[in-house]
Amino acid sequence: MMLALPEKLQSQMRLRLAKMDTQATVDAIRNYRQDPPPEVYKVCRGVLVLLGHGKWAGAEHELKDWDDCRPKITRNLIKDMQVTLAMILLAA
Repeated sequence: MMLALPEKLQSQMRLRLAKMDTQATVDAIRNYRQDPPPEVYKVCRGVLVLLGHGKWAGAEHELKDWDDCRPKITRNLIKDMQVTLAMILLAA
């Protein structure tokens, strides 16, 4: 019974990603000319790092500010998120 909630959440996430207007989402995030709210920056940076698109620590400190993150936020990033989600679901 405890697994029902994660399965429902995974199903909802999969459906929402499939229905998402990826171009509008990418455009909305990339259109921040100045730094976005700290929460948006942290989430974007975290997603980029988790998907292998940069580092926020170490010698190759790639994602130190919004100007470093912004060019990496593309439609391909959304596709990477969908592929990663599919891989996680297959492994579960």
